[in-house]
Amino acid sequence: MLGSSSRSLHLCILSDREISEGPHDWGGIQTHTKNLISLFLREGHAVSLITREGEELNNGDLTVIPAIDKRTDGNNKIWYRASADAFLRLHGRKPVDCTFSEGEAVWGAMKSILEKRIPIVACVHNLRFGHFYDNFQEVDGLRPLGSYTCKFVPKLLYGMLTLEIPFLKNCKRIISVSPTVARRIESLYHIPRERITVIHNWLSPEDGFVFNEAARHEIRKQFGISENDIIFILVGSLWRPKGFRVVLRAFEEVLKEVPNSYLFIAGEGVDRDRLFFENRLKQSKVLTDHVRLLGLYPRSELPSLLSAADTFIMSSLANEAFPFTLLEAMSMGLPIIATDTRAHREVLGNEGFFVKRRDAKSLTRAMISFASNLAYRKEEAITNNKRANECFSYELAAKKINGVISDVMAQSDQGNNSNNNN
Repeated sequence: MLGSSSRSLHLCILSDREISEGPHDWGGIQTHTKNLISLFLREGHAVSLITREGEELNNGDLTVIPAIDKRTDGNNKIWYRASADAFLRLHGRKPVDCTFSEGEAVWGAMKSILEKRIPIVACVHNLRFGHFYDNFQEVDGLRPLGSYTCKFVPKLLYGMLTLEIPFLKNCKRIISVSPTVARRIESLYHIPRERITVIHNWLSPEDGFVFNEAARHEIRKQFGISENDIIFILVGSLWRPKGFRVVLRAFEEVLKEVPNSYLFIAGEGVDRDRLFFENRLKQSKVLTDHVRLLGLYPRSELPSLLSAADTFIMSSLANEAFPFTLLEAMSMGLPIIATDTRAHREVLGNEGFFVKRRDAKSLTRAMISFASNLAYRKEEAITNNKRANECFSYELAAKKINGVISDVMAQSDQGNNSNNNN
């Protein structure tokens, strides 16, 4: 069904992430791209996706073009050249009306796109500015501090000045997934507010993040956990800014008060070994018996896993822009304990349950409180589910995106008519 954009268009999305199905389909940008494709198709548009690598597809209104051969070491320079060539071939076969860029993925093709007067819409998930803090979380000594100061910071500043700022200034419209990122774009990069639209992440109807009673029983049976036991769950990449090690320290104390509790961790990452050994999962039989490191978990199977849980923990130390995992847990009707960050408050609202970052004692108290109070868990679950449905629905996202498309196409048509008259 066509929304307020009023006509069927050929929309091209460029994303430098591989879009796949299976255990490796994790990541906010990959999920956003899939949801964007689904929304465009539902709204009656033809969609072409130029992606780094993957399987080529030409299925009616959806075309997927992998720009880089899987056998090639596809660094950014190769991606920029390959994506530009792929776009020109695509536009030659079927003219593109509007392009959407996941981050700066369109950079290599930008010159050609602008020359052809095709509007560019940027989807911004975070700014390099935000990575200053995130990566500082990895600094734990003089050597890492030296590396951070001498290597990382100059590289980050160079990317901001030579890539991020020029890219955003050349886009017709910028979609920010969070108000915080939108304010930074406006204040730091001096881009007019009217060119920035906040469109929160959303879940597509086919994602299936709905509580499933049968799946709850099946997953618990699979892991030998009874219905009276308590399951806390973490979902995400295993690296320090996610705060999983803080959760493990807290969980050691929780077990002393709630011995029938379990901790599920779904995800992989560079911190897995440190996470494993520093918290004595091998040395402590109690932790070994009560912590399940599940590794990469296909996103399509996450609803079943989340159905088995009693409380979701969002322990990020960094200020993520808008984490999909939090929205997925809310949609499932799970009570949530989250670290007190600006992003988490934007998603959960001020009525959410928050603990201080890195504060294992506060987290311990919260986990014990949630485990022992079923009525409160149900109350929190209802609040979270209601907020997800009211504030981050597909319908709301579709309305806003259709509005963006209508605006940029109207500006493009007006500009083209003016050039023709001249």
